[in-house]
Amino acid sequence: ASPYTREDAEGWIDIATASEPVTQYAVFVDGDLVGGLGGFPGQGDATGSVEIGWWLHPDRWGQGIMSACARVLVDEFFGVRGYMRLWAPVMAPNEASKRVAERAGLRLEGIAPSAYLKAGVRHDAWNYGLTRTGWLTDR
Repeated sequence: ASPYTREDAEGWIDIATASEPVTQYAVFVDGDLVGGLGGFPGQGDATGSVEIGWWLHPDRWGQGIMSACARVLVDEFFGVRGYMRLWAPVMAPNEASKRVAERAGLRLEGIAPSAYLKAGVRHDAWNYGLTRTGWLTDR
């Protein structure tokens, strides 16, 4: 079952349509909205650093869709936008999102114990990251 609710999706749409510059993207397959991904650029001392994330409808899991989209997002944010660092926190039980982060070139940087509370259960955050220098080196 998906950890995301309809309310989560509607909240993401509100954020995505309000971001300027655009840093949130919808994912369509065969004309159907199946997910989204994007980033939240840091402000102040965090300028140049972007928290990225993604979601995908459960019917589309396991098809490589989000891995491909995340690679494009990383290339866009580093190659076109010139951001210096991307990072993605992933809730520990979400093995698919861990694989998306890794396939997009992000590396596990550390684990934050009990960082999330979901449905009354505490979960660790697996924090993935990549610098622009690392991205250029891996190309």
